[in-house]
Amino acid sequence: MNNHSLDRLVAVVQDHYAQTERPLFLSRLGQLDTDLRNDLVARYKNLSAAVRAAGENRLRVVNPTNVRGADVIVVPDNAEQIQKLSQLESANMEAAEQALERLPVSVRLAFCVREKPGEKIAIQSNPPYRYVRIKSDELVGSDLLIVEDKFRSSGLYLAKATHSEKQNLWRQFSAWSLEQNIPPDKFAERRAATSKTRSGTNALERFLSVQDSDLLSRIVIPGDIAGILLEHK
Repeated sequence: MNNHSLDRLVAVVQDHYAQTERPLFLSRLGQLDTDLRNDLVARYKNLSAAVRAAGENRLRVVNPTNVRGADVIVVPDNAEQIQKLSQLESANMEAAEQALERLPVSVRLAFCVREKPGEKIAIQSNPPYRYVRIKSDELVGSDLLIVEDKFRSSGLYLAKATHSEKQNLWRQFSAWSLEQNIPPDKFAERRAATSKTRSGTNALERFLSVQDSDLLSRIVIPGDIAGILLEHK
C-alpha cells in the first residue's frame, strides 16, 4: 500500500508541534490539511485508524481525560507533555460548553439549524431572543442580525453534539458576537435574569433543544400552545 499519505500525516503533525506546544486534536486535522484528511478517511475509514497505521513509533492517539471528542495526536517524544496540555485544553472545553449552555436554546439553534436553499438565518436583536428564517434577497431590518454561514455548523444535532462540537459552536458564536460588536454575554444575562429554574430554560426551549435540526423547520406550534410552554418552567 502506498504510504505517502501516512508520511504526509506524520509531517503535518511534526510541523504542528514544531510551531506550538498546543495539543493537536484529531478533530482539527482537517483544518490543517483538508485534502490529506479526506484521503486518509477514504483509505482508512477514520483518522484514528490512519494514525495507528502510521505506527506507534511515529504517532499515537491519546485521550487522558476520556472526554468524547477530545482525542489528541501526539508524537512519542512529547506524549507525556501533550497529555498534560490536553488536560488543560479539556478544562477550556468544559468552560466553553458551560458558556454555551447559558445561551437560550433559541439562540444556540441559530448557529446549527439547517437552512433551506435561498434562505438565511438571523437572530432577533431584542428580547425575546430567537432565530428567524428569512429569504436571501430579503431586506433585513435593524432588529435582525444575520448569522453568516462561516459562523454556523449547519445541520448539527444540538441534543447529541459532542464536547468538541459544542466548544466549536461557542467559538463560532463568540466570533460572530465580535464581528457584530455585541458582548457575548448579552444573551446569557437576559436569560439568567428572566428564569432561575432548570438552568433558565422553559418548556418550549427544552422541547426545541431535543429536536433534530432537519425537523425543526417543519414544526408548527400554535400560538396559544407556545404561550403555555413559554410560561411553564
